[in-house]
Amino acid sequence: MLLKDSFIELKGRERAKIIFDNGTFRELLGPYDYMESTHLEIQDVVPESDDGVIVARGKINGQESLVISIEGTFLKGGIGEVSGAKFSGALNIALKENKRGNKIIPIIMFDNGEVRLQEANYGLMAVSEIQSAVVALRKYVPVIGVIPGSRGNSGSMAVTAALCSILIMTKHGKYFMNEPAEIEERVGVNEFNSRNKSLIWSTIGGKARYDQGFCDYLAHDDIESIRNNIIKAMVSDGNKDLRSRKQKYYLDKIDNIDSAQKVDVKQIKNPVSRGRIWFEKLSGNNGTDVVDDSVLSTIASFDGDKVYVISVVPNSNNRFKGAKDGEIGLYEGWTIAERIRWIVEKDKHKPRNKKTPIIAVVDVPGQAYGYDEELFGIFQSCASAVDAYATAREEGHPVISLIAGKAVSAAFLSHGYQANRIIAFDDPKVFVHVMEKDCYAKSLKKDIEYVDKMSKKVLGISYDIKSYGKLGSLSNIIKGINVDDPADEEVEKVKEIIKVNIDDIRNSSSTELGAGVRSKSVQNGRYASIEAVKMLQKEWKSIQ
Repeated sequence: MLLKDSFIELKGRERAKIIFDNGTFRELLGPYDYMESTHLEIQDVVPESDDGVIVARGKINGQESLVISIEGTFLKGGIGEVSGAKFSGALNIALKENKRGNKIIPIIMFDNGEVRLQEANYGLMAVSEIQSAVVALRKYVPVIGVIPGSRGNSGSMAVTAALCSILIMTKHGKYFMNEPAEIEERVGVNEFNSRNKSLIWSTIGGKARYDQGFCDYLAHDDIESIRNNIIKAMVSDGNKDLRSRKQKYYLDKIDNIDSAQKVDVKQIKNPVSRGRIWFEKLSGNNGTDVVDDSVLSTIASFDGDKVYVISVVPNSNNRFKGAKDGEIGLYEGWTIAERIRWIVEKDKHKPRNKKTPIIAVVDVPGQAYGYDEELFGIFQSCASAVDAYATAREEGHPVISLIAGKAVSAAFLSHGYQANRIIAFDDPKVFVHVMEKDCYAKSLKKDIEYVDKMSKKVLGISYDIKSYGKLGSLSNIIKGINVDDPADEEVEKVKEIIKVNIDDIRNSSSTELGAGVRSKSVQNGRYASIEAVKMLQKEWKSIQ
C-alpha cells in the first residue's frame, strides 16, 4: 500500500476533505475565521485559529453529510470551549435539519480528544452537550464514528464514540478510557504494564476492539477503505441495535468476573459518603449503609409526589476493586442504565407532566482504573449511563442532579451531567472538575499554587463551586446546609428547591440539556461558546 493512500497519515482537515465527493467540501468556522480559545495564551499556550476541530459539510456518495474531525496534533486533540462549541453546535444544527426532514448524516473522526486540561470544565460541559446531541440525532440518522489510528480515542470522547450508531476502526487505532501509563501509575504495574506493547494492543487496539464487539467495521489504513465503510454505515438504522442500550447483555457478561477478593462477611458497614447520606435523606431510607451495592436507587415520596432517587456510593465489597470508593466502573455505568431505563419503561404511557422525576445524587470521585475496566469496555458502560439519562430527559422525565460532593470527569458525565437542572451545595468539598487537584497540577506539570492562581483568571479550571456556577451550569447553589449532617429542616429546604426545579421543568416545553450552551443562564460565562455557535449557524445558512 502506498503511503499516499494512508488515511492515518493525513491531518484532521485532510481527513475531512478526502471523504467528501469531489468539489463538495465546505468548511464552517475555519482557520480564517480566527475563532480561537481565549483561555490558552494566558497559560503560555499558543492557540490555533480553528481550535483543533474541523467542521465541514458536503456530500458523500451523493448524500448530504456533516464531518467533524479532531486534529490530534493540537494539544493531543483535547476538547476545549471553542472546539467543543463548534462540535456540539454543528451536531445540533444537523439535528434541527433532520427534524425538518432534511437528511444530513454526521461523521465524527476521533483523534484522542480528552477534555483539554487547560480549559477543564469548559471542555467537560462541551462534551456533555456533544453526547446529548449524539443521542438525539440517532433517532433520525446513523451517527458514524471513525477511529483511524495515531493517537486513537480516549477519555470522555471514548464515551462519546461508544454512543455512536456505527463505529469504524483500523487495526492501528486505539480505543480506551484511561491511558495505560496512568493505570499503571495509579494501581500498579501488575495491574497494567504500560511497557508491554503486546498487552496494550491485545486489550485496546483496533483488532481487539473489533473482536470484542466494540466497533462494527475494521477498515484498512486506506482512504478508499475508510470511505467505503462510511458509505456502508450511512444506510444503517441509526437507532437500532445500539451498544449503549445493551446494559443487560454487558451486565450478564461481567457477572462472573471476580477481579477483587471479597470481604468474607455477610454484611459490611460501608464508608459514609455524601452520596449515601443524601440518598438516605431524600429517599427516607435508613440503614442503607449495610447494603452491599454501589448503586442505590428507590422510588421515594416528596410530600406525596413520587420521585426516583439514585446515587453511586462506596462499596468495600465491590468485586471490581477500582470502583470500591464510589467511582463509576463497569458495574456502575450499566446498572445506572438498567435502573433509569426501568423507570422510563414504567412511565412510557404517562403524559409528560406525570412522568416520575429522577434525582441523581452526585458524589463521584472519577472513573475506575484497571485492566478489567479497559478490557471489558468501561467507556461503553459510561456511555450506557449517559444514554439512559439523556433518553429519560428527552422522554419528559424531569432529571435533577444534586452535587453533594465530588463531580469528576467521565464519572459526572455518566451520572449527573445529562440533567435538565444541576443543583450544588455551597461547600468547600463540593467541586466539578476533570480530576482531583493534586493530579490535575501534576498533569499540567505545575504545582497547586499555580492552579489556584490561574483559576482566578480562567474560571474553567477553578475548584470553587461558585466559580463553576458562573459558567452557567447551575440552577441553584444551596447555602447554609450542613452537608455531612443535615438537620430535618435543612433536608426540607433542599427538597423544596428540588420541587421548584421539577415544576419549572414541567412548565417548560423544553427537554434540552440544562447545562447546554443554548441555555439563557450561560450568557456571561460562555461568551466564546455562544459566538462560535452563532457564527456556525450563519455560515451554515450561507452555503445552503
